[in-house]
Amino acid sequence: MEGFAEGMLAGLEMQSEAQSAGDDRDPMAMLKMAHQKTDVLGSCTACILSLQHGGLLRAANLGDSGFVLMRDSRVLFRSPPQQHDFNFPFQLGRSGSDMPTDAESFVVPVKSGDVVVLGTDGLFDNVFDRDLVDVTRNALSKPAEEKTGSPKENAAFAAKRIAEELAELAHTYSSDPWRPSPFSKAAAEAGYVYRGGKADDITGASLGTLNLSSRFPGFAAREQVHAYGEPFLN
Repeated sequence: MEGFAEGMLAGLEMQSEAQSAGDDRDPMAMLKMAHQKTDVLGSCTACILSLQHGGLLRAANLGDSGFVLMRDSRVLFRSPPQQHDFNFPFQLGRSGSDMPTDAESFVVPVKSGDVVVLGTDGLFDNVFDRDLVDVTRNALSKPAEEKTGSPKENAAFAAKRIAEELAELAHTYSSDPWRPSPFSKAAAEAGYVYRGGKADDITGASLGTLNLSSRFPGFAAREQVHAYGEPFLN
């Protein structure tokens, strides 16, 4: 039996497939519709992005999942997490108090060459911005002989590599009891004592806007269940 998150994802996929390829998607409207059509137990956070005509990235984010926009080896924008209290994120469900209308909406200008990384808290609780930048820079500087396809294929190759390496890195850091982490830093700021990484479900996806005239030229995801290869994350 599918859970709430899987039901939401199925609803979003159906909405996306029902629209023509050239249409701009409204992430907030898609979030509301998917929530209305999901009638199973459970809860989840949500982060929906749509690359629009005119070089705009529209997003709807609820909870402590989120996205980061990088350009020229630096983080330009990060969606803020939504939490009722420390480690108590907003979540959608059939019986909870949080609703799709509680999600934050964003419209962010993007340009060719930008990289967007989406992730759950399992990623962002363990990986600092400097790690995101380093992994992205290394993936984009991969030797030319490994990029033998079209620009679109090469963008997909880089996006896949970024997603895989970030998920692997977050998984490694999550089990390190001594390494400072974004989660331990946030815990200290909230008045708690916590050391090391945070074990959690980890989902990471990357989007490369190599050519904004081509919709989503590169997209790849690495996550707990539907991964490249065997599931390995905790």
